[in-house]
Amino acid sequence: MLFTVWPGYAALNPFAVALAALLADALFGDLRRRAEWLPRPRRWLQRLAVVFRDRLNRPNRSSADLAGRGRLVLLGLVSFAALMGVGLGWLAVMLPGGALLEVVMVAAFLRQRGLFGQLRGVARGMTTRASSKGDSHTLARQAVEAAADGYASRVILPVLLYLLIGMPGLWAGAALGALVQAGQPGEAFTNLARLLHGVLVAVPARIAALLLAAGALFTPGGRPGAASRSLLRHGNSGETAPRAALAGALDMALGDPRADGGTPAWLGDGRARLVVSDLRRTAFLFAVACLVHAAFVALGGAIWIAAQ
Repeated sequence: MLFTVWPGYAALNPFAVALAALLADALFGDLRRRAEWLPRPRRWLQRLAVVFRDRLNRPNRSSADLAGRGRLVLLGLVSFAALMGVGLGWLAVMLPGGALLEVVMVAAFLRQRGLFGQLRGVARGMTTRASSKGDSHTLARQAVEAAADGYASRVILPVLLYLLIGMPGLWAGAALGALVQAGQPGEAFTNLARLLHGVLVAVPARIAALLLAAGALFTPGGRPGAASRSLLRHGNSGETAPRAALAGALDMALGDPRADGGTPAWLGDGRARLVVSDLRRTAFLFAVACLVHAAFVALGGAIWIAAQ
């Protein structure tokens, strides 16, 4: 890791910790919904961001005033989160068995199992209701889009931040995302946070897109070539890259997140009216992409050990 504030910090193999956290989330990620005692740092940060938003983002203030308040909240929240990461990283090094604490905390920021379960849950709901009526196609497409976006921001980004900067980076990135989630697009209060978050997720989004394209190699009916072409054609920003790769890989048309209402803008040349089988294929591809990602993390760990 680049962040080395105290002797012995790098004694923990960050790739081994990240791999163990990915495995723990894949196997036990559902426990967070049922076990209230498990740590939920992202939820804590989101609640804190909402408190600041409700107190400081007042409609009777000017845009300049709101932007200034938003910058102060951004600085304070991200700094507080980074310090939390510093403290937990220090504990992980100093305490016996601290590596387990670090694995648990890193896993708490991941959402592989949650995104996979969301896809399966929507598919089960559509099957049991036998719903061809209403917005079932839209619901299915939104679940696929959420999985593509979440793969970049809730799987690739946390792991990358942890490997590069350690626990402080992991916590600071989550704080930035919490502030963005607490605001509304276009509002002055979170404009800077939204801009910085877009910059932060740009590289992870492209990594996610490449992993989804690679996963198409091992997915029945997957089209890795089409995924690559769709990525080259539509993936010119971090917002669109994962959706573009997924749309090409499974012959779909997904919504462009940059569209500002009105006429929908599409990524991919396939079908926009998605059905249950599309959700199941997406879940399969998502699982394969997570395995490919874990394999690269394991390779990094082996290189780390060999270099010691």
